[in-house]
Amino acid sequence: MLDGARDPGLLEELAHGFRADGLGLEHLDRHLAAEGALLGEADDAHAALAERAAADEARAEEPRLGGDLALHGRPDRRAGRSVDRRVVEGREGGVERRLELRRGHGADGSAGWSRAGARPADGGRGARGGPLVRSTVRSTVRSSPKAAPGVRTARRRSRAARPWSGRASPGPLRPSRTPGIGSRPMRVLVTGATGFLGGHLVDRLLARGHRVTALARATSRTEELEARGVEVVRVDLARPAELAEPIRRAEALVHAAGGGIVRDVAGFYRGNTETTRRLLEVAAVHGALHRFVLVSSLAAHGPSAPGRPAREEDPDAPRSHYGKSKRAAEQAALRHAELFGVTVLRPPALYGPGEHRMVPLFRAAARGVVPMVHPAGTLSLLSGRDCAEAIARALEAPHPSGVYYVAEPQPITRRAMAEAIGAAVGRRVRVLPVPGPLFAGIGAASELAGRLRDRPVMLGLDKVRDASRPHQACAPTRAMKTLGWTPRDRFAEGAREAWDDYRRRGWL
Repeated sequence: MLDGARDPGLLEELAHGFRADGLGLEHLDRHLAAEGALLGEADDAHAALAERAAADEARAEEPRLGGDLALHGRPDRRAGRSVDRRVVEGREGGVERRLELRRGHGADGSAGWSRAGARPADGGRGARGGPLVRSTVRSTVRSSPKAAPGVRTARRRSRAARPWSGRASPGPLRPSRTPGIGSRPMRVLVTGATGFLGGHLVDRLLARGHRVTALARATSRTEELEARGVEVVRVDLARPAELAEPIRRAEALVHAAGGGIVRDVAGFYRGNTETTRRLLEVAAVHGALHRFVLVSSLAAHGPSAPGRPAREEDPDAPRSHYGKSKRAAEQAALRHAELFGVTVLRPPALYGPGEHRMVPLFRAAARGVVPMVHPAGTLSLLSGRDCAEAIARALEAPHPSGVYYVAEPQPITRRAMAEAIGAAVGRRVRVLPVPGPLFAGIGAASELAGRLRDRPVMLGLDKVRDASRPHQACAPTRAMKTLGWTPRDRFAEGAREAWDDYRRRGWL
């Protein structure tokens, strides 16, 4: 356990980044409690994590990332300001690291952590007109024969300056404009590039002249990416030492990978919250990012009200652990907006060629009957192409850090969606209403089968929590206005494209 772990803000974020595997038990506890999650449902998963963490600590015989960590601080008051200074020390792959942080409280009550020695440059404005703070870091790095890959070593104390852009406080976001990249080519690091959305995103970025690096697992198939000129770096997202070098070379990072299909409840928090937090922490220490784009989900908001699609100013009330883990990831990202521009996009269900999650609906439509919960309920949809375009605009356009809904302008009813799928397959379909309890039973049976086979399932009880709500719609007005983005696809046409693609792939 860390000394000073109760210290809020960026200090805790950076300190946690020195842990070895990123199991994140403290964060799992905090987020489950903060979001009002049903802790009873995660007891078994949490116990397994605790047992694994204890075993890891017992086996740790050599210094690891976070093996030796000390936090020191002293209050300092001058000119009407109170300043706390903290030092984070640790070992990373055999390399000793030291990072000084400063927390300042201004006369207006704003507060935030920054690296010690930070000085405003250009009156606080960057070359492109956005707020820019040049931060000087004093770090002590001693050479070691076991230095981790991607970690630079030196024998002398050095002083390096890096540009950071964004707000000055990790609290609630205020409309401060961060610089966009514009049309100039840049180095973009992408997670989830081998997935449905990631493939569309890579196409968009390459077409704009950007240089794309994809972070991929050792088992991922990346032949298509490499054939398109994408640099592929094989990493384990649970190991910060492997992330340092690719993040150091990037100007922007798009985190499009997400854990939506998992074996247990804790898997949502590992795949969504902890992975996002780990990327941010490594970027805060090693990177010089201009913008971080997090692809979240409409599930982070929860169900919408009847007749009123969700808007950014509406309070969030996620119902599922998937949604809660996504919202916790958003909060972690937005707390780093003092270092770089942070854009959170909340898309609804995606569709299009290559998206396999809608295949069961197309199969049902081909048989003439489509089971549907709440046929009169409304939902928002978005094509993978349009979502990728929104991400590209979020990278390039100057806009305030914050959350943006991205979706087709008009929600549709679930009955209309089923009928559009029927038209795509050439069948007149009958929509079969499914009672909520029956739907929950199907989800429970599917989850039980997955546990017996030790396989993740697409439709489990957590998915039922979201899908059983009548309305899941959002309004993309702010994203369209602020990002200059307009969705061009509509589900009726997209369903026909998807049907043709599914047949070619043999998925039906």
